[in-house]
Amino acid sequence: MPQLHDRTRRKICIAAFFAVCVLPTCCLFAWGISRHNPWHASAYAQQLESYLGLNVTIDHVEHPLPGVIRYHGVRLCDPETGQVVAVFNRIEARLQKVQDRPLPALELEADSAWICPKRFDSFTRLLNRAMARRMTSDDVDLQLDIGELKLQADGNDTDSGITTLTTVEGRLQTIENGSRAKFSFWLGSPGEDADSTEPISIYISRDRRDTPASISFIIDARIAPLPCGLLAMVMPECASLGSNSRFQGYISAQKTVDGWKGDVQDAKLTDIDLESLLGRRFPNTLTGQAQVTIQQARFSDGRLQEAIGSMAAGPGMVGGEFYNSVWIQLFLDSYIRIPAEVKYAPYDKLSLNFTINHDSLQIKGAIANQARPAILTNTAGPMLVEMEKQPQPQTISALLNTLAPVNSYQIPATAQVQRLSNFLPLPNASKIIKNTQ
Repeated sequence: MPQLHDRTRRKICIAAFFAVCVLPTCCLFAWGISRHNPWHASAYAQQLESYLGLNVTIDHVEHPLPGVIRYHGVRLCDPETGQVVAVFNRIEARLQKVQDRPLPALELEADSAWICPKRFDSFTRLLNRAMARRMTSDDVDLQLDIGELKLQADGNDTDSGITTLTTVEGRLQTIENGSRAKFSFWLGSPGEDADSTEPISIYISRDRRDTPASISFIIDARIAPLPCGLLAMVMPECASLGSNSRFQGYISAQKTVDGWKGDVQDAKLTDIDLESLLGRRFPNTLTGQAQVTIQQARFSDGRLQEAIGSMAAGPGMVGGEFYNSVWIQLFLDSYIRIPAEVKYAPYDKLSLNFTINHDSLQIKGAIANQARPAILTNTAGPMLVEMEKQPQPQTISALLNTLAPVNSYQIPATAQVQRLSNFLPLPNASKIIKNTQ
């Protein structure tokens, strides 16, 4: 073996030192700096933006374990308004294989999060994209776990405007004919005896066999009541029920070309604000907290078809004009007449049973009375009671005339008229009132 010169050996050792020690150390040092560089977090934020369709900002990103990415300070913003939609303190993402599933699962785990319900339309669009499997180029099952999720009304910084959901779990899977999702959560803390309480569950499915693809959902809140403010995220009509209103029951619905169809079973709406419910849509005055129980209801084409239930409310105030319209249009016996100059009258209790369908409306009093069951009472006694001789069931037109002001513009309450009214101009409300005076 040839002998190398001492100078040559030193050069080889120095080169080996730089190649084996110095260069890897510099590369590792540069790699570590790049992981803490703001550009690194921005790159991941841009990647999430392409997935979610929302503006994303991330404070910093960590890689605690191989295959695990931890995001800190994640904020999702509406790309049109720039307003913050959701804030996550920390999200940990990992890819796991699922037994008996061909697709891997992307697990997202967050300790806490904040969402503004008024901006939930952004999440609705996101969910539609995810259900259509256009969320990522690599099709994966998604699993989301959030320890505590706070939903806060827009512009309301008080604790009363915050709804806290705990142990939130979400699953999104691809199936043969579409996709399905399930969300479950508890309101507040599950409690010490959590095994005896079932969470509120929401099921969503998308069927590609229909053209266009149909969306259906099930809300199962039979064990625990659900704030109507949460329902208003997907059903804006629920916002008029009041900030303290709650829903407990079962809803199954499917969106078709003609509108939503489905049914409601064993449902109860509590703490309904009657002033908010009627005041936003009708020129009537009725105040107080109400509870509505629906034994069963069915709707199709986006319209209620039939319902059986009961209603109880009070105490509160009833408008004189509205009171007179109720007993005249619905053929009730009035024990108390409210003069025209009296705008409001107090009532103590309102209680009735109802049955409604496309042919008729039946109302029965539910307050025990010596003569006949009463519907409305005050401290002095009954105000409205059933007629001694029960008339034929009232038509839907009678209910419409009760809620809407009587005017000279009389049209039949039919489906054909409803379709036409969506395209034709409506009479001015002030002129209607003037014509009836």
